[in-house]
Amino acid sequence: IGDLAGAVVIKHAMEQGFQVIEYISSLLKKSDNQDPELLDVLIIGGGAAGLNAALQASASDMKYLLLEKEVIANTIENFPEGKWVYAEPDKQPSKGKLWLDGATKEDLVQRWHQIITENKLKLHTKEPVIGCQKKRGVFHIATPKGTYLAKYVVLASGQRGTPRKLDVAGEDQEHVYHRLYSPRQYHNENILVIGGGNSAIEAAIVLSQRNNVTLSYRGTDFYRVFNDNKR
Repeated sequence: IGDLAGAVVIKHAMEQGFQVIEYISSLLKKSDNQDPELLDVLIIGGGAAGLNAALQASASDMKYLLLEKEVIANTIENFPEGKWVYAEPDKQPSKGKLWLDGATKEDLVQRWHQIITENKLKLHTKEPVIGCQKKRGVFHIATPKGTYLAKYVVLASGQRGTPRKLDVAGEDQEHVYHRLYSPRQYHNENILVIGGGNSAIEAAIVLSQRNNVTLSYRGTDFYRVFNDNKR
């Protein structure tokens, strides 16, 4: 289950997190697990998919735990300051208890933390998974703090940690970045933004307010972007 930058993918990730727990729940028998050390499911990743999976596991009275190697909603936390997160596609309703609506990234993260607190979700942050083995039908998940046992494991780690690169000479220089966090720090600069998705469009728009921006895209049309970004 992947959590990427676009809101469409956020909504899809939420749906996948919900659905995978619904499926696992259908495989479990409540009387099966009498071992207090054995989890029904261990969820790896604290983004949209992982959080929605944990919420659904909690609602289904499953023994669960969520592990996040950084902070909750780390991908969204690393969005540019004040970035607007869309709730598109409007025709696709959100599934599960996690909230998603048009909001700034700061408001969205604050709302998610509120939901975590209200539902008393069982989660550990700053605890990366360093190993996973299956022995006699049980997963042994190792972290620097210990080992957890679980019947099922849900991988919701996303792909934010592996940015796409151009594989061209010079892209390892100091003035080349693979993400934009604080656009306000740039003023009267000549900036090249490469890409044709929502992230590239939004970066170019916000940077163009105080800089000379060129947007470079290999395609002939911005067919993957939201209508607001097209305008």
